[in-house]
This record gives sequence, structure tokens and C-alpha cells, in this order.
Amino acid sequence: MNRLLVKTGILAGFVLMLSVVGNAQLSQQYIAEVPFDFQAKGVSYAAGSYAVGPVSSQSSSGALAILERKSGKMQLLGITQLLGASEGADPGKLVFVKANGTYTLRRIITPTFEIKMKAKGSDARMAESGAKKMETVAVALR
Repeated sequence: MNRLLVKTGILAGFVLMLSVVGNAQLSQQYIAEVPFDFQAKGVSYAAGSYAVGPVSSQSSSGALAILERKSGKMQLLGITQLLGASEGADPGKLVFVKANGTYTLRRIITPTFEIKMKAKGSDARMAESGAKKMETVAVALR
């Protein structure tokens, strides 16, 4: 009897976890068509259509995520303070740094949130040494 209760509890917890994960969606989405392969937080992404935004709109701060629209693959990018949107504001942009032929997402700027991602050690050393030219590329959000 005890084993049955434990198994039932574990199963119920698993189902609850799956339902929460399944319902996770970006509340205030911004869409971008990224024309090149890139990296974000150490994960590689192919060129394509992406949505960025907070995972939940229930609080004034929130986890930001990037969602590959074709596959549904979502990755958390960090925590930021959510701002109030201003009417008629520019929808924002994704800012990438290109170094050694690789694009890396470094910043997301929108009317409702903004986040900067830290450079990895090798990127920071490359910028300091000036050995390779680093280029900044912005992709508009809609």
C-alpha cells in the first residue's frame, strides 16, 4: 500500500511538471529573422525565425527565453527587470558580435525589457588583444 502511494505521488508530480513545462510560453514575444547561424549562452542555433521574451508576465522581473519557432526549442537567457512598454516605440533589436566568423548574441533591446549577455573568456581576451577584428551586427525585431 505504501509503495502504491509513493508511486502515485511520483507519477502525479511528473505529470504536474510536464504540464507546467508544456504550458510555458513567451508572453510578450518579439520576432526576429536571423539570417546567419549564431550562438547564445553556449548553444548553437541555425539561421531562421526566433521569438524572444519573458517566460511569464506574472511579475515585474522575469526569465527571458529565446524560442526557435520552427522546432520549438527554447532556452533561458537570463533574468531581467520587465519594463512598461511605451506606445509607438521601436520594437527593438538583437545585437550580435561577430568574431572569427562566429556570431554570438550579446544583447537584446526591446521596449519591455533589455538584457546583456556576458562575453566568454576567449571573446573578452580577443577584444582586449585586438588580434581579430570584432564586428557588431543588429537584427531588427518585430
